[in-house]
Amino acid sequence: MRTQFQLPGPVAALAFLYETDAYENLTARVVNRSTFAGSVIEACLAVLGDTDFEPADDLKGAVTASPPAVSVLPHDPESRAAEIVSVVCVGATYAPRIRRAVERYRAMEPSRKRSWVCFYLARCLGKIRDGDSVEMLLSCLNDEVN
Repeated sequence: MRTQFQLPGPVAALAFLYETDAYENLTARVVNRSTFAGSVIEACLAVLGDTDFEPADDLKGAVTASPPAVSVLPHDPESRAAEIVSVVCVGATYAPRIRRAVERYRAMEPSRKRSWVCFYLARCLGKIRDGDSVEMLLSCLNDEVN
């Protein structure tokens, strides 16, 4: 039986999301100052199924490459793209598209890929403090069993 719990408020949902580390913060600053952030985020969103963007093949390859990680294993291309979005995105410009990606992945059957993509994109929405995402994030916490 699943335990139901009531959060004290919308801000509590964001408290469950892990912070970015120093390396991710530095990477986000470098990419954003290089003026490539929009292209990187759009390439990632294209990998995640957003059909409005058509990234260059080399950029698509770069945002999906996953180095071997001992603790979590290498990510599949979509999970890696979601991770990159969560690092590089620093403003709410892409929030509606990120929410749509979360909804697409939430509708899928539970899997490792689904879990990582939803985690990273939810972390991104929390990081950019997108108020329009609070209801959806609360729904993830209250309605999801996986």
